Amino acid sequence: MKKGRILALAMALAITVTSFIIPSNVQAQTLNNKGVDINLGDFNLSIPEYNKNEVNIQTIENGNDVSVTISDKETGAVLETITSEPLPNDSPQLSRITSESSYAPQSTSYYSIKRDKVDALVTVRLECVVVLYQSGSFSSVNSIEGTDFYPISSSNAVLENSSAYARSATGTFPTTNVQYYGTGVITIVTTVTSGEELSIGFSIPEVIDFGYSVNTSISGTVYLRKPVTISGNFYTYSQGN
Repeated sequence: MKKGRILALAMALAITVTSFIIPSNVQAQTLNNKGVDINLGDFNLSIPEYNKNEVNIQTIENGNDVSVTISDKETGAVLETITSEPLPNDSPQLSRITSESSYAPQSTSYYSIKRDKVDALVTVRLECVVVLYQSGSFSSVNSIEGTDFYPISSSNAVLENSSAYARSATGTFPTTNVQYYGTGVITIVTTVTSGEELSIGFSIPEVIDFGYSVNTSISGTVYLRKPVTISGNFYTYSQGN
C-alpha cells in the first residue's frame, strides 16, 4: 500500500514537471521572433524593432551597394529601408578623420550605413560612417567617424531633443560588434485649412491615429509631435555562425 502511494506521488510529480518544460523547438521559435537579422554585404545588422514573422525582407545588390527593404507582411507598407554604400577616400563625410590609419590603405575602406525609418508623415534617417579593416576572411570596424540622426522627405519636420551614437559593444576599437542608437521627437509645424483639415494634407484625427500629439497655439499654428527611436547592432561576422 505504501509503495502504491509513493508510485502515484512520483507519477503526479513527473506530470507536473513535464507541464512546465517548453520543447526546445518552441523555445527557439520564441527567441527567433524577437527582431530580424539582415545582411548588408560586409556587415550584418540586428534590428530589434520587428517580428520576423510579420515582415517581408527584400535585398537588392548593385555592385558594392546593398539595399534592404522591410515591409509589413499584411499590408505591404514599407516600414524601413536600410543601405550600405562605400565612400570614396575624398568624401566630405570623412573630413573628421584627422590621422592616418596604421593599417595599409588597401586594407581599409569606408562605408555609410543608413537606416531610413518610414513614418506616415516623414522618414527619419540614422546614418553611421564606418572605417572597415579587412584582411583575408577577417574584418573589423576600426572606428566610427560620424553618427547623424535627422528627418528626410519632409521640409516641415525637424527632430527635437535628438541624440545619436555608435560605439563598440566591447568598449574599444577595433571591434566586430557596434551598437548604434538614435532618439528624438519628430516635430511638424502646420496650420488648419478648414475644420480639422491640416495644410500637410491630413486631418487632425488622422495624425492622432498615426501616433502624433496635437497642440494648437493661440495664433492657430498646429504642432505635431511623436517620439522616434532607431537602435540595434551591426557586426562584421554572421550571427548565424
